[in-house]
Amino acid sequence: KESFGEMWRSLKDDGVISINTWIDYPYRNPLKIISTLAEVIDKHGIKDISKHIAAIKNWNTISIIVKRSQITFEESEKIRTFCKEMNFDPVLLPGIQQEERERFNKLQDDSFYRMIDKILSSEDERKSVYSNYSFNIKPATDNQPYYSQFLQFKSIPLLAELFGSNAVPFFEVGYILLYLTFFQILLISFILIIIPLFKLGWKGENRSWTFLYFCGLGIGYMFIEIVLIQKFTLYFGNVIYSAAAVVSLMLISSGFGSWFSQNLYAKPTRIVGVTALIILSLIIYIIFLSSLLKTTIAFTLTTKIIFTTLLIAPPAFIMGLPFPLGLRLLSERNEGQVPWAWGINGLFSVISVVLATIIAIELGFIWVMIFAAGAYSLSLLVNLRRA
Repeated sequence: KESFGEMWRSLKDDGVISINTWIDYPYRNPLKIISTLAEVIDKHGIKDISKHIAAIKNWNTISIIVKRSQITFEESEKIRTFCKEMNFDPVLLPGIQQEERERFNKLQDDSFYRMIDKILSSEDERKSVYSNYSFNIKPATDNQPYYSQFLQFKSIPLLAELFGSNAVPFFEVGYILLYLTFFQILLISFILIIIPLFKLGWKGENRSWTFLYFCGLGIGYMFIEIVLIQKFTLYFGNVIYSAAAVVSLMLISSGFGSWFSQNLYAKPTRIVGVTALIILSLIIYIIFLSSLLKTTIAFTLTTKIIFTTLLIAPPAFIMGLPFPLGLRLLSERNEGQVPWAWGINGLFSVISVVLATIIAIELGFIWVMIFAAGAYSLSLLVNLRRA
């Protein structure tokens, strides 16, 4: 959506954007593109969207153009003439009649046209299509950058009903595997990390503190790492650069933070202060990170790496403090629970990678960051009660 917005703002008055895509069945790709274009045009204050979009189709593809100024009568007639000569059908044109849409190439059913018309008619109708349709055709955004994620759990019975045993090719297997992977990792991690700890026993008064504190640290750290990798993928234009920069900077910086923590006395009030600084950093990220990256995206690679270091290293340094401080505090009060602290933190660190991806797909990366702040807030609160 943001990309099409940039294209729209770059157009001259008579400029056009041209998009070609397959007409899949059940209908997904064309609907998602038209939804994206409709929201972009609507955002720029144009009420009659249909006067700015034209589309033609053959038996399996659709070509869409979006014009900054209104499509003129002469332009519409040229498109109609081309369609008659080349056996194409107009799908979207100002003043189009339903019978024009299937003169040469008939679709499986007319729901495709009905949904397109609703998407272009008004924001309320568009939202109605989003909520009632079995597939996810909402525009992909920088916050939820998964264009090809159409499958929803409610669409699985529809696919089974329409295609029976032949439905498998229509399933987005990655989406289903993501959930299966989460439960698999949860089960294996519990077996390999937590169950062996029961041999040591879990006694003492600090069990709830141990669980909540180290659980919060594990979730919060990994959630932040996943969000930053996504944000800097767009910034660097390469997922390898992004993952290398974010992971190395966070590990090195938080490693220095852990090393520095040996100079600090471990007490609840100090941990409260440290986690409060981390939460403040996350709030600053939530508010300013996207705009900062957008402003500096034209920098050279070397400058971007320096700027990335300045953005990531200071918060990551602070994020390296709570774990060793918590371990030292726990060892002073109940040393027998230290293995449990390692195990709990390890368990939630492992499952958080997949969990963060699930949340990003379903709710968006902004919610992953909010949940990260919530996880660190949990660690803060359990220490605030003991301060």
